Amino acid sequence: MTFETVESSKCSKVLSRVKSWTNPTEFKASKLRAILMGYIVTSTVGEICAYKLMQQDIRAGDLPPYSIDVAIITFALFEVLVAPFISWWGYRHRRALLIAYGSVASLCVLSWYFLPDPTRKEETKFCGVAYTSNSSLFLGVPIRTAVRLVLILSNCIVFVMTRVACWGHGIAYCEEFAPERTHVHYGVMLLSRTIPLILGYSLLTGKVETNMTFQTTTFLIGYVPNLIQVFLSVPKVAPIVKGEQKTDMSDYKRSFLTSLGRVAFNPLAISQIFAMGLLAVALYGYIYNEPEINKVKFNLVEDGNGTVQVTKLFHYFFVMFIVGFAGNLYSKPISRQFRRSVHMKQIIRSTIFVIVAYIAMTFIVGCDQGKVAGLSDELYTNPECSIACGCRPRFREFEPVCVVEEMVTYVSPCHAGCGGEELFDGVRAYTNCTCSSTGRAVLGACSDVPCKQAHAQHGMLLVIAVTFTLLCFQAQGVMLLRIVDPRDKSVVMGVAWFVVTLMTFVCGNLLFMAMRLGMCRWYEGDQCHLQTSNFSNHVGATCAAIAIASLIISIISAFSLRKKNKSSHDTRL
Repeated sequence: MTFETVESSKCSKVLSRVKSWTNPTEFKASKLRAILMGYIVTSTVGEICAYKLMQQDIRAGDLPPYSIDVAIITFALFEVLVAPFISWWGYRHRRALLIAYGSVASLCVLSWYFLPDPTRKEETKFCGVAYTSNSSLFLGVPIRTAVRLVLILSNCIVFVMTRVACWGHGIAYCEEFAPERTHVHYGVMLLSRTIPLILGYSLLTGKVETNMTFQTTTFLIGYVPNLIQVFLSVPKVAPIVKGEQKTDMSDYKRSFLTSLGRVAFNPLAISQIFAMGLLAVALYGYIYNEPEINKVKFNLVEDGNGTVQVTKLFHYFFVMFIVGFAGNLYSKPISRQFRRSVHMKQIIRSTIFVIVAYIAMTFIVGCDQGKVAGLSDELYTNPECSIACGCRPRFREFEPVCVVEEMVTYVSPCHAGCGGEELFDGVRAYTNCTCSSTGRAVLGACSDVPCKQAHAQHGMLLVIAVTFTLLCFQAQGVMLLRIVDPRDKSVVMGVAWFVVTLMTFVCGNLLFMAMRLGMCRWYEGDQCHLQTSNFSNHVGATCAAIAIASLIISIISAFSLRKKNKSSHDTRL
């Protein structure tokens, strides 16, 4: 054998080996699950960052205050329009689809390296200078802001499409070829979407919020490695799973309208999609309004301290553990077959716990807030002792301070007439306060100690509400995959996104936005800074009522399913 022949043989082996890496034949669902988790977490955090970037322009007065609400509704309507089609289109080439969306998202996010900086505006919280320094009134959109807005919104479109496509096609691929652990896969995807939505806005603060290089690099780290993993982990054709060669599903009667029609005329699927949508509305309504509830009910503002946010993150490890445990409990080898009745019982039980948590948060947990100067149940007026300060509100003006001598809380340092601040033994104190006999006030409401304890209980109940809501979603999502025609698994996910997004981010957002506007007791500078005293009760009661409606739908579905099963059993006899 000549030297050239040996070298040629070695080269062919190396090339064959490299090709085998990018064209695997075996499929492990856990690897695809990790890829989907990376895509969904990155896309969700990208959406949150987009809203934070828009908030910077609102703070500077370059966008109107309602811009974020308009953006949420607009992108929700876009998702409603495209979700069913995106979840259907590309079902023959799901590997190529995952590669395409990951590539486009990675390329688009590069544009954020060149995102123009927002207008910088200094704000002050002190008496005498707040009138001249603080103003976030919208005066028009500058060219710089328009360029920022185009880049932000175009990336948002990509984030939405990537998330919906990867969710629908990814979970359908796992269910088609390796269905044994679908409960686990679906639970991980739920956590990948909901935990960033709940915590992302709070965690993305400080330097992270303004450092676009860091943000963009983080997105690339989220997309690019997972894009590479698609090449290495997902076969081009029907895979081999645990030594068994799988076959692709037939394309017979698999057109978009045919699949959509089969899903639409599946009563159990549609009823559970609506039940899921109602629970999503309740969860979104409470989470989105939680900062306002904390102000009204506990005289607290969200602390941007990193330690506090990390502690909050650890609380949600409990949620991850429970959802993961439930996923394993209903998967092989513990549970060997899918039973609709068992899942309906889980949905009903979990929904009851959700309702109880909302009621307890709303009507049981609370604290004595003491006296707040200028505040009545329905209206706030500037205290007379600080009228001369001419306080013009900051973007986030509510920042309670306590005049200890009189044990009176003021809504901000300026409204307490404070002209400066100092540190005394590590404690921040405001000085030259016209509303204090000693001229001093301390950060935080006078009711901080009992109210923070009550708020901790409130936080634990919220974690419980989130946990059982996700357990409902987990059971409902897997049920949808199992009760529809096998050809329609990705389409039913798209229909679920259609209904849940429409109900939550369009109808639900409009409902709670109207509630915030109608129950504002301190409106100034084109913004509402504090809601009425009954706001938390109205939000909590509304969320509980919406969850009760979801429970009723699930109970009716369970009875219908039981009646159908009994009828089927009698027919066989």
